[in-house]
Amino acid sequence: MRKPGPGWSAIVFCSLLCTLFADQVIAQSDKISIRFVPIPNQTVRFTITSQGEMEISYPVNAPGSEIKPMKMTIKSVLGLSQKTGQFDQQGHIEADITYEIGESQFLMDGSPFPLDESGKRLIGKKFKAIYDRKGELLDLKVPDDLGISTEIIKKTMQSFYASMPQEPIGFGETAISPASIDFPIPGFGEGPTKIQGETRTKLTAIEKEANGRIAKFGIITDMQIAKTIEMELPTGNLTMKMDGKVTGTGTARVNLDRGVPMQSETIMNIDAKTTMPTQTGDPQLPGMSLKGAMKVTILATN
Repeated sequence: MRKPGPGWSAIVFCSLLCTLFADQVIAQSDKISIRFVPIPNQTVRFTITSQGEMEISYPVNAPGSEIKPMKMTIKSVLGLSQKTGQFDQQGHIEADITYEIGESQFLMDGSPFPLDESGKRLIGKKFKAIYDRKGELLDLKVPDDLGISTEIIKKTMQSFYASMPQEPIGFGETAISPASIDFPIPGFGEGPTKIQGETRTKLTAIEKEANGRIAKFGIITDMQIAKTIEMELPTGNLTMKMDGKVTGTGTARVNLDRGVPMQSETIMNIDAKTTMPTQTGDPQLPGMSLKGAMKVTILATN
């Protein structure tokens, strides 16, 4: 912070400034805990929206370089509501969870690309979650006919809080936590590609608003892509390897008194390349580059 120059005018100015902001900034020197403890008889609605574009291109003068770059457009929306009951004698609380939105769209050069429609199968489905007083998820009851594992549902729920510090954090401090996402890349093996790394979350302010104390965070994400697939083609065997990085920056607002993330927004930049370490037969397939950006927004309302 720049020090004020000499003179009483600067001293008076700084004193007035401190007085004006004293009621807005709450105990910046204290550590806070971001524990999402369910509040009895509360309904919270969560929405995750992801949208972005990526381009696939080929090296100049490489085999297949005459192929025009392809543009992928991605958008998905996932929404659920969580309604809590009362704590029992054991200190456990049960929450009814309903998936309300499950939409996804994947376009390749403007044309729809088929994706797994598991999100749509979730719409209207109800689950039961049991938490303790610390906010730990003790149990999750999933309908038997859903066709999706309990672990996947848990990961979806945890994604709403993934970037938040797990330990108490003070103003100006940074917490580091593991980060992992499963991202679909058409034509690169079955299932999504796992991207792993870390997220650094910095507490930048604690302010008082009409609906409670609001903690503000700056978020930096750094992840790596590393995947290898083996394929048997009619013309021979192929080993395809993808390496790259995903970096992102964003912000988040958390209501400390209500225990829910109010809003977060992150821009993720993707830069990856594929190579063919092992390739037999003709024609020889070229490597490719994958570049783009995704915007991920999480909103919680009650």
